[in-house]
Amino acid sequence: MNEWIGFPGLRAMGEEERQALERVLSRGALYRGTGLAPPEEVEGCEEELARLVGRKHVLMLNSGTSALLAALHALGVGEGDEVIVPSYGWLTNVSSVLYVGATPVFVPVGPGLTVDTSFLEQALSPRTKAITPIHACGWPCDMETIRGFARKHGLAVLDDASQALGSSATWGDVTAYSFQAFKIVTGGEGGALATDDTSLYLSAVRFHDSGLSRMARHRPKPMGYEVPVGLGLNLRMSELEAALIRVQLRRLPQIRESLKKASRILLDVFAPALASGGVRHLTPPDGAIDNGTFLIFEAAEARTAHAFDAALKQAGCHIHLVSKDRTHGLPGWLEYLDTNRLPHRVVGRDVALERSERVLALHVNWALTETELAQVRSAVGSFLTSI
Repeated sequence: MNEWIGFPGLRAMGEEERQALERVLSRGALYRGTGLAPPEEVEGCEEELARLVGRKHVLMLNSGTSALLAALHALGVGEGDEVIVPSYGWLTNVSSVLYVGATPVFVPVGPGLTVDTSFLEQALSPRTKAITPIHACGWPCDMETIRGFARKHGLAVLDDASQALGSSATWGDVTAYSFQAFKIVTGGEGGALATDDTSLYLSAVRFHDSGLSRMARHRPKPMGYEVPVGLGLNLRMSELEAALIRVQLRRLPQIRESLKKASRILLDVFAPALASGGVRHLTPPDGAIDNGTFLIFEAAEARTAHAFDAALKQAGCHIHLVSKDRTHGLPGWLEYLDTNRLPHRVVGRDVALERSERVLALHVNWALTETELAQVRSAVGSFLTSI
């Protein structure tokens, strides 16, 4: 059986997305700056996403990684600074910090794979400039505690909501989003930066467009060439990506409902394993709402987690045991950083590594067939036999 992956936004695509792409092609405006007709998709996408997440400014970019880079630049993070990073996320949560010249300082995540705020004080140093909480697997971070910590110490908060659109997550000074193919809403690739701070927004606009300010919304049109006002890169989103994302944003409630329904079915399949006491299903604390893209499990012991992981992988499930995931968690990151002699610090190393042996994240696929569900049931039986 081939490993099945959630791909929630991709699975929801249909005729509306095809028509959106054809509309862009027929108008002859692929680039947000100009074309055979006035471009409209990227700017329209920014306005719609801003309304959805309740932020004053949104800047669409070509990836979530670009959003992180633009946000770090806008916040003035650079050489000599330290940035507090949770020990679970994605490679570019680390590399973006390194690319601007700063040093990542890792802190453990809790069982729900979001930052364990009890370690923040230990991570603090005179060089700390920012904290980058990650709403991993669609779970909201404890932003109230994080924002309070940041205010107390004069730190910026750049939260990564790449996996959290459609959750109850609240935001920091700047928020990064991703619309890559794995996400709940997708344009194939794409990212966004959201903020209420106009100066941060304008700085990010210039950085993502080669140092120019011509892409700022509400500027007089047409946009002409100008003298760059700073260093920048080309991180712009195309009209094609934005057209897809606009349709997908309208589908978000439907996609979330499909994921929640699939989660209930999967949890019923997993019931015998959960009843064994060796593995438990985690839910967000204090009334927080995840977006349904993942189910998170915690095993009482590492050997149980490894057995659960092996059984579900054999059935084709796309599941991450953090300690075995080379791209999403601290064990793989440390191997990469140490091999390449890149700067970093780790706070609570033993806690982070121990937890990585017991926590698993499963992609929810709302298109599983009865045959595939039967294979998962068989895998649960194999797991129970193995323990």
